[in-house]
Amino acid sequence: MQLIDIVNSNLNLHISTICYFCRMEDKLYFTLKDFNSMSKSTLIENLGIVFTDLSPEFLKAEMPVNDKTIQPFKILHGGANLALAETVGGALSAMVMNPEAYSVKGMEINANHVRSVPHGNKVIATATFLHRGKNSHIVQIAIRDDEGNLVSICRLTNFIQRKEDAQDA
Repeated sequence: MQLIDIVNSNLNLHISTICYFCRMEDKLYFTLKDFNSMSKSTLIENLGIVFTDLSPEFLKAEMPVNDKTIQPFKILHGGANLALAETVGGALSAMVMNPEAYSVKGMEINANHVRSVPHGNKVIATATFLHRGKNSHIVQIAIRDDEGNLVSICRLTNFIQRKEDAQDA
């Protein structure tokens, strides 16, 4: 074997490793049924959030605009939007990580609210990956009303931690 073959072989191995960590797997560890079942007796259930669609690249959930999610002016509360965004964004990261080996924790969330939604409607959140790395995921969550108008755009950073490395973090 010539030196150039050894270098090319090692380079291909490194590129494969890098691509693996950037892309990870497309295996889904949770289903819609799993997410909706796990939501029982939590904030998610109390806000009426229901997971509705998924793929390795996105996750969708709906939330009603009702007495539990409005502010005193009878429009959707911005905090309810953030709860929806963190729920669907965290679940997106969790569904592609082996729960036996990894823990997913939200680190930071931000949002811009661009439209109000009155009582009696619903909002639909769609979470997609912006970055899917070895130790962190950055997820964009677009929240729209039932007519498709953008209500809030959010970004969530999730910390991906190997369970063997986990302490009381």
